[in-house]
Amino acid sequence: MAQVAHNAETDAVNMSEIMQQFIEPFLESVATADDLRNLVALASIAWNVTLLPPERRQAALDEMLAALPPGLRTGAEAPVQVMMDRKFQHFAEFKRPVLRFNVQTLEDGNFYLQIAALPWDV
Repeated sequence: MAQVAHNAETDAVNMSEIMQQFIEPFLESVATADDLRNLVALASIAWNVTLLPPERRQAALDEMLAALPPGLRTGAEAPVQVMMDRKFQHFAEFKRPVLRFNVQTLEDGNFYLQIAALPWDV
């Protein structure tokens, strides 16, 4: 089960922390900020699709994958399916959709990930 990070001021779940935990098994392939952006783009698709009713998931997944740049779209469905399984198994209690994200490279070479999500569950 995922460790839950809360904002001490509002007691709200910190979605940036949750997303970092969600993508942790896939970080071995990340060497650059662009790699992390691509990973988070796929993870956001997987995350959001799992929040939909089952009968709408495949159509939404197809539409979201079709909107990706061609270089990222090729071969994306299999890893997104793995991420969707991970979401169902380990993060099912989190029902806030990801709206957008930002990845920055810090001076020490590490990356900073910021997730913007709806402040309520869907």
